Amino acid sequence: MVLSASEAGRTRLRVIPKGALTEVKLKVARYQQLRRGRTRLGEIYKKMLAVIDQMEALRREDMTPEPPAESRRPASARTRRTGKPKIP
Repeated sequence: MVLSASEAGRTRLRVIPKGALTEVKLKVARYQQLRRGRTRLGEIYKKMLAVIDQMEALRREDMTPEPPAESRRPASARTRRTGKPKIP
């Protein structure tokens, strides 16, 4: 059996002796599993960053409630605490 692998930017072919074939197949399977795991980890990391960004945006939102629309009056209609109209 022949195994191809990239080394220093070039594809190399390696002849696998029959006695080592089972071991090489096991190592290739483990390497492929590692690559899939790293890909999955990268996807999870991107999702985590998106959630953290959302949390940060929510944390920065203004949390002071606005008064109900009925109680809001224009500044010209407001009076001092004494009840007298404001003098310009």
